[in-house]
Amino acid sequence: MNGLNDIKPVEDALDGYIDDLKSYRVSVREDPQLNPTAQVAFRISRTLEAGEVSVAELGQLAKSLGNRAFVRRAALLSDYVGPNDENALNARLDTLVATTAIHDGEPVSFDKFKAFWNHAKSGAVFTAHPTFGVSRILREIMVAVATARDEEARREAIEHLNEHEHAPDSDITLLDEHDQAQAAIAQLQGALEWAGDQILRRAASIWPDKWKSLDIRPLSVASWVGYDLDGRTDIGWQQMVRLRLEEKATQLQRYQQIVCSIQAMIDEGDPAREAISGLGSAISQAAARTEENVGMFSGSVENPNTLADAANALTDEASPGHVTSVEPFVALINQAIDQMDDDAVTRRLILLRSEMKNVGLGTAHLHFRINATQLHNGFTRLLELGEEKVSPSRIQLSRLDDLIARAEPLKVNFRSLMHEGTTAIRQFILIAQILKHIDSETPIRFLIAECESAYSV
Repeated sequence: MNGLNDIKPVEDALDGYIDDLKSYRVSVREDPQLNPTAQVAFRISRTLEAGEVSVAELGQLAKSLGNRAFVRRAALLSDYVGPNDENALNARLDTLVATTAIHDGEPVSFDKFKAFWNHAKSGAVFTAHPTFGVSRILREIMVAVATARDEEARREAIEHLNEHEHAPDSDITLLDEHDQAQAAIAQLQGALEWAGDQILRRAASIWPDKWKSLDIRPLSVASWVGYDLDGRTDIGWQQMVRLRLEEKATQLQRYQQIVCSIQAMIDEGDPAREAISGLGSAISQAAARTEENVGMFSGSVENPNTLADAANALTDEASPGHVTSVEPFVALINQAIDQMDDDAVTRRLILLRSEMKNVGLGTAHLHFRINATQLHNGFTRLLELGEEKVSPSRIQLSRLDDLIARAEPLKVNFRSLMHEGTTAIRQFILIAQILKHIDSETPIRFLIAECESAYSV
C-alpha cells in the first residue's frame, strides 16, 4: 500500500464486510442462534477458497481495519484531553482561576487561594507496560493525529499509518519502559510550568503585594516504572538504585537548565544575580556528583568490592555536591525572589521553587509495589511460622501484634541489600537507603497488590 489509491479497493471491500456484519446483527432478532461474526468469517473463507480474494488482500483488509480503529482511538484521546489551541486553553484556565480567586464578584482571601493551588487535587501515576501493545512510532503518530490543529495536518499524520504495522516493538526492556515513562513525565513538567506561569500572572494582578509567596502545585506526579515487582523477577535492587540516581541526575540537569535561562534574563548588576549564580553552582555541583554515582552503580555491583566503592561514594556526606534535600536550593531561590523586581523572572523562580517542592530530587514521586505473597514470604521467618501456611488466623494476627509492639529501629546499609534474600524486606531496606542517601523528602508510596486480608495490611 503505497498511497491512497492502493487503499481504495480495500476500503470498499471492508465496507462491504462491515455492512454484512450489520445485516447479520439485525437478523439475530429473528434467529437468536445466529453468530454474526462467524457468518462474516464464513463469507470471507468462501471468497478465499474461490480465489476471489488473496491472503495478501486479507492482510490489507486487516491493516485497514486496524487503521480505522487507530484513528477512532486518536479521536477519543483528542476529545478526552480537550482543545490544544492556546487561546482556548487560556480561556479555560481563566475560568478555573476565576472560580478559585473570585467569589460573588470579590476576591477571596489570599490564604484561601494559596491553599487551593499549593495542594495537589489529583495525581498522575506513570506506568508503562499496558501501552506497549502499540509500537513507539505508532504512539507518536497517534499523538500527531489527536493534537492536529487542522484537517490537513491530521490527514498527513494518518497517511503515515500505512508505513507501519499494528504490532508492538520487539524486545522491550525495562530501560525502554523507564525511558518512555520519563519522556512522558518531562512533557507533564512542561505543561505544569506553562499552566503555573498563567496562574501566577493572574494572581499578580489581584494580589500584587502577596503573590510572590505562592507555590503552584495542583498535581502530584509519580511513577512506578522500575520499582514494581508484582509479577516481575527481572528488576534487581541494583537497577532500582541506578534508576533513581538517573532520575535525580535528570532532574538536577533540568533545574540547571532553568537556572541558566533565568540568568540570561537578568542584567549583570542585578542584586539577585549573586543568589541565582550561587544556586546554579550548587545545582551544577550536585548534578556532577550524581552523574558519578550513576556511573558507579552501573557497574558490577554484585561484586562486594565494587558495591563498597559505589556505596561509599554515594554516602560520603563530606564530598562536594552531596545533597539529599532541595532546601538549600529553595533558600537561595527565596533570597533571589526577595531581591527581584522583574515579574517575568520572579515567575520563573517561583515555578522552579514549586517544582522542587513538588518532585524534589527526582522526576516524580516513587511508587514501590510488591504482592501480598511476597510480603508473607518476607515475614514468615520473623513470625516463626515454620512450614505452617500463611493465612489470616488469630494466632498469626496475635504474633503480628506482639512483633509490632516489640519493634525497634534497625540500622541497614547497602551490604544489607546484598545479603537479604526476601523481596519484601529488601524493598524496605532499599527505600530506607533512598531516603537516607538520595532524596530524603520526596514521598515514596508502598503498594501491595492482591492484598485481600487484614493480615497482609
